[in-house]
Amino acid sequence: MKVQAIHLTRYSEFEEYHQLCIDNDLINIDAEYLFKLSEDGYTKVFIDSETHKIIGLVHHSVKKDIIFNDEFISNLKTLPSLTIKSKHTNYQDGEQKRDRLDVILDKISKSGMESLSTNERKFLDGLK
Repeated sequence: MKVQAIHLTRYSEFEEYHQLCIDNDLINIDAEYLFKLSEDGYTKVFIDSETHKIIGLVHHSVKKDIIFNDEFISNLKTLPSLTIKSKHTNYQDGEQKRDRLDVILDKISKSGMESLSTNERKFLDGLK
């Protein structure tokens, strides 16, 4: 999602808000609503640049806080988490491979083979 900001303090007349909406094809934004928000003390509006829906507001009384709408908050809660695409690290650089091997061999010499993690054991098995 891309987000755009409208600085409400840059405009003072309804006609300016109307022109802003026309010039930027803000199809889901009502110029009258923007004007009313500015009169109510809101200084900034955040919109989803694809849907042109308002997702957050900033009020002059709490300039450092963004008030997000409930729909946006619900969408945030359902976003998928990032995951590891492959559990096996792809070592293309021989130097990285040697460095990892050195670390594992040091661990074996200090604590023995039983101290190795499953991934370290798989790494060693892959060297065969």
